[in-house]
Amino acid sequence: MILRTDARGAAAAQRGMAARRDYSNDLADIDAPTLIIAGREDTIRKPEDAEYIQCGITNSRLEIIDDAGHLMNLEQPEIFNRVLLGFIREAEPHRRIFIHTLL
Repeated sequence: MILRTDARGAAAAQRGMAARRDYSNDLADIDAPTLIIAGREDTIRKPEDAEYIQCGITNSRLEIIDDAGHLMNLEQPEIFNRVLLGFIREAEPHRRIFIHTLL
């Protein structure tokens, strides 16, 4: 996917990500059941980033998908969908959920 991206577009996306505000201090304010999904081979947002996010959110669960990188939903769609749908089913009685993927 990145190989098909125009160099100027990729550079602009990187600048945009670098300029984003740091929301890590807001993690403790999330009180909805939260699912964090990461790819074990992600070189853009490492699994350690997902672990950090999970530590900041009280009611959270971390799922790291093996044999997947940054686009885990495309690389391992069956596993990704199973994890996501399972979480939604578990959280359904609460009707309020927060899903974060490291995209």
